[in-house]
Formats: sequence, structure tokens, C-alpha cells
Amino acid sequence: GVRLLAALGGPLLGAAAMAAADLPAARLAITDPRRWSTADWAADAIPHLAYGMTTHAALAAAFRADEHDRRHVDPRPARRPALLRAAALGAATGCRSTAGLTVLALRCRRTDPGPARLLARPGVRALHTLMAAGELALDKHPAVPGRDAPQGMIPRVLLAAAAARDAARRDRTEYGPPALVAAA
Repeated sequence: GVRLLAALGGPLLGAAAMAAADLPAARLAITDPRRWSTADWAADAIPHLAYGMTTHAALAAAFRADEHDRRHVDPRPARRPALLRAAALGAATGCRSTAGLTVLALRCRRTDPGPARLLARPGVRALHTLMAAGELALDKHPAVPGRDAPQGMIPRVLLAAAAARDAARRDRTEYGPPALVAAA
């Protein structure tokens, strides 16, 4: 239905996500936003704004792809499965930073095009599997940054986008929208 400009839609999505997170926390007396400092508000608002802008960009790209598909019937694979796969890879990478690329490495074949061919090599598969196991073991160590800390968040976003991009290239579909969806 309604498609807002990025300057309006992105902040609205970010505000909705912020309200969905902060209102229940306030109602449960976990936090009191009335007592937050300016720095506290900024630390809460800036990531939610980034989330809203990224989500809006991914939705806009999906809408453009759907409109293009309606206007042009061509034999290329459908984009919707690529976006759903990208969302799943992004969610998996959000939980464990190595999960998306490890899953892709385990699913790729040596005959796949692009980076997927490299991921299908036995040594690369073994390396990804070992890294995933190591992350599981080290994740709770106090020296490891939290998922919401910049040191933990930035690599997850980049790895999610890379996994979705490589999956889209393997499937011979456009890789920009899937990378945005996975990053969001």
C-alpha cells in the first residue's frame, strides 16, 4: 500500500521499533525513559534510526523488484525467494556471526558460480565449521563484545550482507536487495 519517502518512512520505522522495545521495558519497570540523559536517548535513538533507514531501503528495493517483475516477464529466477533467503541468512548471522556463511559453505557445490565455488571447497567448509564451533565456545567469554556493541554489531551486519550477496550470486539473481535485507 502506502510507500513513504525515505526521509519520512525510515525515521517512522525506526520510531516504531524504538517504541516496540522501550514501551514494554518501561511498563515492566525495567527502565524509566523519563530519567534518561541526552546520551542515553542518543544511544537508543541512533541505532533505531539506522535500523529504520536500512529496513525502509530494503522494503523499497523489494517493491521496486516486484514492480519490475509485474512489468517485465522474463525467465530469471524470482526475487522473492532470494529476499526470504536473505532474511533468514541475516537472522542467523545476527544470532551467530559465522552462521550465515557457514550455512552457505555447507550448501554450495563446486559447480556454483562466483564466490560459492570457493565456499564449496572442503578446506573452506572445514574452516567455516571450525569457526562456527569456536564462536559457540567463546561467545560467553567476558572478553568477547556483546552483540549490541559496535564491535559485535558491525561484523554481523557485514557478514550477513556478504552471505546474502554470495547466495544471490550463486542463484544468479540481483544481489543488492538481498544484501540490504540481510543487513537489516
